[in-house]
Amino acid sequence: MIDFIKRLTSISPRYGVDEMKGAKIITDELTNLNIEFVEEKFESSVPRITKAELFADNVLIPCIGCCFKGGDIKSIEQIHFNKNTDGISVMSFFDNPALTVSRLSIPTIKASKNIAGKIEVNEEEFMTENILVGNIINPTSIIFAHFDSVVGPGAVDNAAAVGMLIETIKQDKSLVQKNLFVFAGNEEVSYDGDDYDGHGYRVFELTHEDLLKSSSQLIVVDGIGVSSPNFTQDNMNLVFVLKDSPIYQSKYFWLQNDQSLIMQNYHSLSDTIDKINPKFLDEAKELLIKKI
Repeated sequence: MIDFIKRLTSISPRYGVDEMKGAKIITDELTNLNIEFVEEKFESSVPRITKAELFADNVLIPCIGCCFKGGDIKSIEQIHFNKNTDGISVMSFFDNPALTVSRLSIPTIKASKNIAGKIEVNEEEFMTENILVGNIINPTSIIFAHFDSVVGPGAVDNAAAVGMLIETIKQDKSLVQKNLFVFAGNEEVSYDGDDYDGHGYRVFELTHEDLLKSSSQLIVVDGIGVSSPNFTQDNMNLVFVLKDSPIYQSKYFWLQNDQSLIMQNYHSLSDTIDKINPKFLDEAKELLIKKI
């Protein structure tokens, strides 16, 4: 399991045109394990930040762009940070020019008299896919995990979940007879209307609405491997955004870890494989098997 996660995180980030490199690692692994799968390709586009710079009183501040539209940075309202980590973490994406910095830079920025920055963004079009394993006729449960990452290797978010699901199928291939496992592309961010995240899940919804409605439960695995896992139905909008979300709420479940630990490396270069404890992945696997 860890060896597979290492291979998947070698694509860093699995974003835009590089998403399909991650998808190939998954399909190669399934092929080697003699596990049948279906590839459902779709087109998408993401914001490709080509330039992100920020100066506070002429002092260069390390930053990352986090927006769909380029332009000037003129005020602190356009500057964001993750309060849980010293690293530069992309907490969200914004329609207008915005960037994210380390929390350590905030005092310098607040004390400065002049803030000046610039973001340049291109819309990058690419092809990605959802990879389906198991029952595509009448699944009892549908289990989802996205394989893309927005910044860095995305070990906890979300290579660990992908690795755990493949190990689950490998351990008991009979699970695919009544369940459907979906490895989704383009979950993190896209130019996709009102909801910038979850695009790959909504593509699945568009094609397989009947399966979503007929299945007994919908499980999304996101952010595991750093603490003991648990199922929750709280804050599902953070990880599983569908167009018709309200009609599925009673059967949504999120297999997750302590989110305060997840946020310490969220969408940052520090989301690396050394943050993962195989013990917690095994716990997640056993918890999932009991539920499905």
